[in-house]
Amino acid sequence: MEVLDLSRNQLVGTVPSWIGRLDHRCYLDLSNNTLVGEVPKSSKGLNTTRCSPDIDFTNMSLYLKRSGRSRHRRQHKHAPNVIAGTNNIVRSGSNNVLAGNDNTIIFGNDNAVSGSYQVVYGNNHVVTGSNHAASGSNHAASGSYHVVIGKHNIISGTHNDVGGSKNIVSGSKNVVSGSHNTVSGKNHFVTGHNKVVT
Repeated sequence: MEVLDLSRNQLVGTVPSWIGRLDHRCYLDLSNNTLVGEVPKSSKGLNTTRCSPDIDFTNMSLYLKRSGRSRHRRQHKHAPNVIAGTNNIVRSGSNNVLAGNDNTIIFGNDNAVSGSYQVVYGNNHVVTGSNHAASGSNHAASGSYHVVIGKHNIISGTHNDVGGSKNIVSGSKNVVSGSHNTVSGKNHFVTGHNKVVT
């Protein structure tokens, strides 16, 4: 089975672990359902040899189980997806809340990402923590050791590597390249046509 589309089925309960054990699956869509738990760890093993793997979590209300009790939040028409843990890959979607370590969002917009070692592509992300790579525009990144490439990003913290244009960078010990960036703070390494505010 290459395509498994369970979207809009009004599914309620836990994310079934058997989903991750299906062979030859290239596309998994759990969107527009209300599920409890994490995406099975084996779901990361989508078949990549014959097709482009995708997981669609758009508008899926996902509740996380903590300490034996479910943490519920109010249902909204377009409630954000909540994805926690490590080594999760979200291939598409928007309005996700992603926490943990070593997660990847390949495409999407308006995501909130926290933890460390995340890779984020798209626009309008809020990124906190350390050691993230973000590409796109209109990101808000705080913390340290981020690599941020694009334009109209707001970056604060230390030891960040920022490239692109029209970014606002504050903090200390950041590396900034490109043009029309505004840099404030101290001990930055700045190249290109940028405005340094002291």
